[in-house]
Amino acid sequence: MDPPGPGEVPVRIEQALELGASAAYSPADAAARGPTAATVIEAAGIVCAFETAVALTAPGGTTITVGLPSPTAPAEVSPLGLVAEARTIVVATSVPPFLHVTFRSSRTCGGSTAGPPG
Repeated sequence: MDPPGPGEVPVRIEQALELGASAAYSPADAAARGPTAATVIEAAGIVCAFETAVALTAPGGTTITVGLPSPTAPAEVSPLGLVAEARTIVVATSVPPFLHVTFRSSRTCGGSTAGPPG
C-alpha cells in the first residue's frame, strides 16, 4: 500500500473519525500540532506513535494502546511525567489468555539494570 499523497487522508484516520473520534492524527502531524486530550488512543503499533500518544495525553488523562509493536522495540516514556501528572496507560488487546506487561529499561541505576525484579 502506497503512503497517502498530498491532501489525502490516510484510511485509518478516516475510519477513526467515522467511528466517532473527535480528532485523529498521524504521529508526525500530532507531534507538530501538539494537541492534548483526556483520552488518547494509539492503534498504529509503532513505537513513535505510542510515545507521541503518551506525550499528548493531558494531565490526569489516559493513554490507551491497542497497537502491538515489535517486542524488541523499546519506547521511552518519562516516569516522572506519568506520576507527577497522574497519567494512566492502558494496554488493550485481544491476545489470549492474558497480556502481561513489564516495563524494563536497558539503562542502569546504581549499577543494576532498572526494571522490576525477575
